[in-house]
Amino acid sequence: KLESVLFNPDVVFLLATFLDAQDLRQVSLTCKALGAKQAAYNGLSLAEESARQMFECASEWERSCLPKRDDEGWVELYRHLLMLRSKLTFDQFNT
Repeated sequence: KLESVLFNPDVVFLLATFLDAQDLRQVSLTCKALGAKQAAYNGLSLAEESARQMFECASEWERSCLPKRDDEGWVELYRHLLMLRSKLTFDQFNT
């Protein structure tokens, strides 16, 4: 029963909301059950499906700024979304 809960897409999605894109990618590489592509999710892994769902929760403006390219995975696109949301900072170099 524990496996059915852990590999439920809704549970994985909720857990993924606490991870950044790099951590989500590491989970998909570490855990075969989360990283393997599955027919039930249109050929996406649970990690990719979670990233897709998080991207779909973004505002319309954010999604319009980040159109998905054919060669781009959902985790990568989610990383770009997080970068878009982060504050732009400038550091001063001391010479």
